[in-house]
Amino acid sequence: KFKCIQCGTCCRISKVPLEEKDIKRIEEKGIKDVWEIRGGEKVLKRERGKCIFLKDEVCGIHEFKPKMCGEFPFFRVYGISYCRLWMSCPAIEQLVKDVKSKKKTD
Repeated sequence: KFKCIQCGTCCRISKVPLEEKDIKRIEEKGIKDVWEIRGGEKVLKRERGKCIFLKDEVCGIHEFKPKMCGEFPFFRVYGISYCRLWMSCPAIEQLVKDVKSKKKTD
């Protein structure tokens, strides 16, 4: 089972597409001007190669983060769910080790 360790690595390696619900939830907290258009879709703004909400290696909007952030590393494309193994993610690296270890003991 995947368990995020909130290291912030994913905040540096991927763009975050936003749903209208995500934008509304963030703006209801009084935070404006958080998105831009990239590749024809609304995404969270980035500065210096990372999400604008990553401060001191911690997500500044963790309690009301966008849906994609909450589902990472699981994605849905064209109605198909899949897990993208970002090997630069320490939590995924640990998950892979755990699965391999479990297979050896089975």
